[in-house]
Amino acid sequence: MRCCSGFRLQHALCALIGMLALAGCAPGAQPMLLGHHPPPWRFVWSAPTGISQSVDLANAYAQAGRVIHNGGAPQLPAATTWLASGPAFGMAVVQLDPAGTFFDLVTVEVDAETHTWTGGGATLPGGDCGDPGSAYGPLTFPLKVCQSGNGGKYATPSSPSRYAYTWWYSGASVFILYRWNPIDLRPTADATTVEIGGHPGWLTTHGAYSSVVVRTTSHETVLFSGTASPTMMEQLTAEALTDLDTLVPLLSGPPTPPGAPPTPTPTP
Repeated sequence: MRCCSGFRLQHALCALIGMLALAGCAPGAQPMLLGHHPPPWRFVWSAPTGISQSVDLANAYAQAGRVIHNGGAPQLPAATTWLASGPAFGMAVVQLDPAGTFFDLVTVEVDAETHTWTGGGATLPGGDCGDPGSAYGPLTFPLKVCQSGNGGKYATPSSPSRYAYTWWYSGASVFILYRWNPIDLRPTADATTVEIGGHPGWLTTHGAYSSVVVRTTSHETVLFSGTASPTMMEQLTAEALTDLDTLVPLLSGPPTPPGAPPTPTPTP
């Protein structure tokens, strides 16, 4: 495994100690590690050999998705809640411990070079957030939350896809906004069709999370997932779509230097 997530191309966020630190990740990269020290539980991708992309997402995850407690032997996650998925990608909130104290946001995807599945995760924010507010740009949350930072991935000639994300949290409440260009997400069988701001999409509610996915006229995909009601997540998505370049600015420029956090800048 490399970095905290184990992505071959390091397409995942690897650490955040007090504030966001980013290390250029894949189209679905997971976010940050919050707090002064890493938790004793963490998600790892522990496949003994590469799992072919011919294996579906669920089986690839079942074969290789594991958690480690204080460096011990890999074990099965306590629970998994999928937020979004596609033929070569999945994003889930994973309960690491039986007590439900530690959670990771996990990304599983097919490596474009090896054509095998990779994955990794980093700790969801939570607890007291310091200086909360209800309004962030066009967004008005149903409770006071803190913004935990934002980041993303540059496009390169060999990896033309890019993404950006921003998180907000307070206590046990978490809101996750992602923007991809491009990515192939598909509605699950239990999804409800929606249209928000003229953009087609779908809504799912799995566990504590309601997730809205929409496809914009510029062929981007936007995911807004959070621990709020489906109606509230639709409202927040509608608000977010009015100013994505401020809330989740896509990165432009050269590839991210190894280990250096990129600075988000609005896409022209």
